Amino acid sequence: MKKLFVLLLIGGAFVAFTSCKKTCTCDTYVNGVKTVTVSDIDLGGYAKCSDMTAIVEVDGKKNGTECK
Repeated sequence: MKKLFVLLLIGGAFVAFTSCKKTCTCDTYVNGVKTVTVSDIDLGGYAKCSDMTAIVEVDGKKNGTECK
């Protein structure tokens, strides 16, 4: 039973430390064309990368920044 507990504890710690990503990759679109891709943007005060997305569609074409 102790071995199972230790394995679960180690597995939980591994997941907790590896799933916390603090940087994002953002693409900038102008008239539906991806113009710039910037990696390693700090999250700052945002909870997740998608919160930084600011896309507006005009005539079915993306304009703005999309972060993942």
